[in-house]
Amino acid sequence: MPAYIGEVYPFRYCELENYPGDIKDRDIVRQSVHYPFNDHAATFHSSDSVLNQVWELCKYSIKATSFSGTYVDGDRERIPYEADALINQLGHYYTDREFSMARHSNEHLIYNATWPTEWNLQTLIMAWADYMHTGNRQSIVQCYDDLKAKTLLALKENNSLISSRTGKLTPEFYKSIHFKGKNFRDIVDWPQTGIVGEEKQEAGESDGYVMTTYNTVVNAYHYEALQLMSRIAGVLGKKADQKLYGDEAERVKSSSTCFC
Repeated sequence: MPAYIGEVYPFRYCELENYPGDIKDRDIVRQSVHYPFNDHAATFHSSDSVLNQVWELCKYSIKATSFSGTYVDGDRERIPYEADALINQLGHYYTDREFSMARHSNEHLIYNATWPTEWNLQTLIMAWADYMHTGNRQSIVQCYDDLKAKTLLALKENNSLISSRTGKLTPEFYKSIHFKGKNFRDIVDWPQTGIVGEEKQEAGESDGYVMTTYNTVVNAYHYEALQLMSRIAGVLGKKADQKLYGDEAERVKSSSTCFC
């Protein structure tokens, strides 16, 4: 949170005990802060009351979690993450005609990368979605070289697949993608094993997925990132890059077929 605001402590309710006087409406004030949101920009109604409630919950969640002007990963960590931001971005597009927050969130993440391999690749998906929904080229022009690094071609092996386990996670690589943390690795889904905060051996959320040197999930995102980088290059008239990333995508596709 900004220093002028200080830490925020969310709570579900507040209970007063042994209050000496009579409580009047003016004695208790509730305030909420959120990014500008048009409640009437999108509506949905069906014959299914449960589905209607799901829609209202999802719509309100986009509004309620926008207070910092950046898509944050809930209360537990309070920082943006690429995969979470992508979901927020697409949800935001369907509930309001507002595009700046998604663009700002992606640009923040480009320069403040988080630790999962495939989540870095999703910055390309966010950048392309922003362009497709707005026609605004400013962000892809500004971040072009950084988006190229986010394809993670620096992790490419002789089989055209990428891996975070072959010794290429160098300081130079981290600098190229603006990763300032530690323990960069594949995620697939979280937690892979254990209960968050306890890390016991109970099953996690990855459905028994077996991590290997070359993970299918990671390389599927790598393939998509290469395709989108080729399209971005084409939009900007960079024909050589358009061909380069298109060819790299085809190599990943062919290699993955043989690998599987």
